[in-house]
Amino acid sequence: MAIDSKYLHSETTDKILSGYYNVLKELSGGLPLDIYKRALTLELITANMKVQADKEIKVLYNQKEVGSLVFDFIVNDCIVVSVVSGPDITRRDELFAKNQLRLSHYEICLILNFDYDPQHKRIVLTKDRK
Repeated sequence: MAIDSKYLHSETTDKILSGYYNVLKELSGGLPLDIYKRALTLELITANMKVQADKEIKVLYNQKEVGSLVFDFIVNDCIVVSVVSGPDITRRDELFAKNQLRLSHYEICLILNFDYDPQHKRIVLTKDRK
């Protein structure tokens, strides 16, 4: 996978995607998501990446906490990774990823679909658009 410097954090996202496809090659689709999450964690750690699993952030409304969101992964303190399983990455998956970005300081989310027909999507919401 060639690193494209015009994309924000492309080196990190390329390593994440490489790990994602390595996991799919070894395990294929149709298993419980927890298995893929653990395997992906191992892949990313092996690639010398900092991985925070199930990271919780507070959601504020009018400067008051109204709940929290749990991110599947934060990688290298800059990329949100959302792990899903289904025939397609849905509009709901994309909306949730955009909300995670909007409500946090992160700017990129990779949605990784661990289904029989693997697919991924890169969602970007830069600070100037929040």
